[in-house]
Amino acid sequence: MNNLWVYGCSFTVGQSMIPENNQYYQAKKRYSKLLSKELNFTEKNLSECGASNFYIYRNVLKNLKYIKTNDIVIIQWTSPYRFELSTRKDDVYFPLPNTNYTIPDISEPAEDDSLARRSYSKINPLIEEYKELNENFIAHSFNEKWLLESSYNLQFTLYHTLENLGIKHIHLFGWDSIATDLVKLDKFLDRSFIEGYSKQMSPRESNSPRHPNIEENFNLKTRLMNKIIDLNYSEHQNG
Repeated sequence: MNNLWVYGCSFTVGQSMIPENNQYYQAKKRYSKLLSKELNFTEKNLSECGASNFYIYRNVLKNLKYIKTNDIVIIQWTSPYRFELSTRKDDVYFPLPNTNYTIPDISEPAEDDSLARRSYSKINPLIEEYKELNENFIAHSFNEKWLLESSYNLQFTLYHTLENLGIKHIHLFGWDSIATDLVKLDKFLDRSFIEGYSKQMSPRESNSPRHPNIEENFNLKTRLMNKIIDLNYSEHQNG
């Protein structure tokens, strides 16, 4: 069976789709699950809450060797005002400017942990260990212009890398205020996941919009399916 590879931040995880934040429900209703079912593909959702564009870029590259000819890759780009600092523990990163969790989360779950409601008995010890380093980096090295240009370069580079490799790919921005002129490229959706956020928002506001709801996930699934048909990525036809 072909795979639908999907990368992004909490928007693509399905976080806060409903007030109860039921992870099991959201995993069934997020756009990647709906789209994979319509295509009859296997869903490979590798998105992470709080992920930066650096994280998304790296993880697409890391999985290139597993992507098959007829697979489709969907990339939801997130806020350019996120960065990541690595730790001495392999593949554990702080998604700055948030310093209260790591990707992946390696806290110890409580005994009553469940898919529907996750709680932790112990906080990840790396958070306290790296607290001073992270805060110093944010205070002295966070540069808005550099972050904007870096994200743009990551998006541009990955787009053309996938093009040159002949991989079927579609890109979109999570929300309006982070969109750039890359939406003019053929494999970008011309509208963001959620719309209506002003481009005049501050970096902090731009980094924390509301999350897409059930209807917006369904609508994105439909737009992606139409794009897949337009690009001749699948013989599947609506109806």
